[in-house]
Amino acid sequence: MSYKKISYFISNFNNSICLNRKYILCPFSGYLMLIISKLKIIGILKSFIKKGDKILISYNYKNWYRNCYRKISIISKSSNKFFLNKKNFYKYKNNLLLVTTNLGILTYEECLKKNVGGEIILNIL
Repeated sequence: MSYKKISYFISNFNNSICLNRKYILCPFSGYLMLIISKLKIIGILKSFIKKGDKILISYNYKNWYRNCYRKISIISKSSNKFFLNKKNFYKYKNNLLLVTTNLGILTYEECLKKNVGGEIILNIL
């Protein structure tokens, strides 16, 4: 997993929200593409296109402000990893989390429905 590219994407994303930019450009990573596609399914991102070794990402401002999402933060890092299991499901019930599991990248609600745990990647505030 490339934490450097994920943290670069998160910092660019949060900065561009503050500056009201329409799109951001990030270096390509297969794992980052999985995260971006999940964020598109959730409705935070509008579209993304792979251009060479970069990814051009645009986001959905209407959905962003309607759902009150303001910031994305990284939870697990290479030096400190956090895991979601049956014992600590209740701690995160009001958060929108992305969790990497053996079934792929899932949201917190999908983890509850499928009764699986995994490493918490992102918290969407």
